[in-house]
Amino acid sequence: MYNFLVVDDEEDIREIIKMALEEEFECHIDVAEDGLDAFLFAKERFYDLMTVDYAMPFLNGVELVEAIKNKENKCKTSGILMVSGRIDEVDNYGNLLFFEKPFKMNKIVSFAKYLLTK
Repeated sequence: MYNFLVVDDEEDIREIIKMALEEEFECHIDVAEDGLDAFLFAKERFYDLMTVDYAMPFLNGVELVEAIKNKENKCKTSGILMVSGRIDEVDNYGNLLFFEKPFKMNKIVSFAKYLLTK
């Protein structure tokens, strides 16, 4: 069974991503509505995969990923899919997989499968 974390400040987006992942994978899914809550989750539990919004309160998506990769937590090796309605602002941030809103769920599911087999 996989552990996933879905992070987005928009409840509708969190629910859509959560439903798509639950349909495809045997998994437990936690949700967070901002980067700080997500980081606190990452300190307590390992997630095989995280979907992370770029524009969020407290820590944006890139700040969250940098904190996860550089600070003490359980998720340094987690797969991360970044979702953004502002793809032009995030295209210079390294080796993250980015999806522009609006997105197709089958694309996120496909890349989730890819990251889970790496």
